[in-house]
Amino acid sequence: SYTELITNGLLYDEKNLQSLLPGSQYIKKLQISIDAGNSEAYAKTRGGDWSRLMRNFEFIAKQREQGQLWEVTLNFVVQKANYE
Repeated sequence: SYTELITNGLLYDEKNLQSLLPGSQYIKKLQISIDAGNSEAYAKTRGGDWSRLMRNFEFIAKQREQGQLWEVTLNFVVQKANYE
């Protein structure tokens, strides 16, 4: 049995996953909505911390390499603020 998580990725880090144990060990699939390809577009579309998101992507990549995550999907909605 596993869980698929849909997230914006900002809180998906080692510290937060540790605080959710034992349930977080069942997260095997991630869908991450980012709606941007760089920090400027991210500020316009999401208003979030791009550098934090990039650090979390590094953590996610390690989890994927170690087999802890089976699948990672990025969702991107094309808008006037991010299509370039």
